[in-house]
Amino acid sequence: MRKPEQEKASFRLLFDKKYIKYTIYFGLAWFFYDVAFYGIGLFTPTILILFGLSHSLSILGSAIFSSVAILGSILCILTVDRWGRKPVTVLGFVGMFFSLLVLSLMAMHYPKDAFTTGIIGAVIIAMYLIFELTQSWGFGSTDFVYGQELFPTSIRATGQGWGTSISRIGAILGLTTFPTIVALYGLGYGLLFFAIAGLIGLFLTIFMAPETKSKSLEELTE
Repeated sequence: MRKPEQEKASFRLLFDKKYIKYTIYFGLAWFFYDVAFYGIGLFTPTILILFGLSHSLSILGSAIFSSVAILGSILCILTVDRWGRKPVTVLGFVGMFFSLLVLSLMAMHYPKDAFTTGIIGAVIIAMYLIFELTQSWGFGSTDFVYGQELFPTSIRATGQGWGTSISRIGAILGLTTFPTIVALYGLGYGLLFFAIAGLIGLFLTIFMAPETKSKSLEELTE
């Protein structure tokens, strides 16, 4: 027979009725976050080129946009204990969905010549900045908070590992599906695919994520 403490720390406990809702939320939210995050992160230079930017400027733009994520992480540190984990995560997914939706509409209506029109180019830049800021402000930072607070000590590392593993599947999906969609239907629909991933993450957070603000680890375990 297994010792009680061994059973207590087993992987199966993640799917106990006490934790299964959190397990499902944590895995799926991270999955859909990574679909959009890794897809956009890897393909930003390609996306900017498809919008009409030169190769050198697309590389520079990608570097600038990525650096904005640092500010988002700082904002998360400053707000996650004041506003709560759930509002900050919701904010992140809202920003991701909104910015990606606008980018997809721009790609559908202004393919290959977006940066030849000043206002359209400015909108694309603004949406990219919003995406990078909010993704790192939201689940890009709170994934490590939720992973520590949703599960008791005995399965906390297992829960974090579960979320990380599922998220990597999402990352692979984003990286492999986006080029296929772009090849078949165009950039706009490829970006819409990422926007839908952000929307699903938003709904999961609204309806399934708990608020763990101001609760001790002992209270959360109980």
